[in-house]
Amino acid sequence: MLELASRLLKSIDGGAALTAEQALNYRDGLILALLLHRPLRISNLAGIEIGRHLVEAGSGYLLMFDGSEMKSHRPFECGVPSKLIPALRRYIDHVRPLLQAVAPLEPSSDALWLGMRGRRCAPTV
Repeated sequence: MLELASRLLKSIDGGAALTAEQALNYRDGLILALLLHRPLRISNLAGIEIGRHLVEAGSGYLLMFDGSEMKSHRPFECGVPSKLIPALRRYIDHVRPLLQAVAPLEPSSDALWLGMRGRRCAPTV
């Protein structure tokens, strides 16, 4: 699984303009890598919002959820693994804006994971 995540994350190396397919593959690779290092329930993963659940902390990021958002009803906080920080920054700074630009009429969203139409990814099983 880590090998697949790594391949998907490397799919945009090369400096050329990103295609929508490459952007989605990169997003999926980052989701997979994050899940492998920080197993989260699908609803929590899909619901991550920048600035609310994903918070910059020093040179990295924290994942933070209120107790009301957790199955255990207890707050949860953990750091994003340092080896994923460059990929996460690249996604936030370059890949996510491409996905958001696909649907410029959609209201701006703080959702971390965006789909092809620039909308928040819905949790699916």
